[in-house]
Amino acid sequence: MSDHQGIPSALVKELIKRRHELNLSQIEVDLRMDSRPSQCGKWESGIRNPQLNSLISWCAVLNTELKLVPMRGADGEETKGQGQPHRTEPC
Repeated sequence: MSDHQGIPSALVKELIKRRHELNLSQIEVDLRMDSRPSQCGKWESGIRNPQLNSLISWCAVLNTELKLVPMRGADGEETKGQGQPHRTEPC
């Protein structure tokens, strides 16, 4: 999974997909978040990174949430202390 300016690209793709499922424009997301115009577009294109609280708000507008999921190795066992960041994925 590649980085999308610091946010995993898979996460951004899921948020874009969810926005489309809800038939929301980027402007509508901005309005619902009470954020600056074109903020959502900047996040989706990787121009800017949202702060954690903004990312949580972005997910809330899309009726989803961030969830930490323990990483698993090829054997299905949870990896421990490997120095790898945990994945985040929308529910």
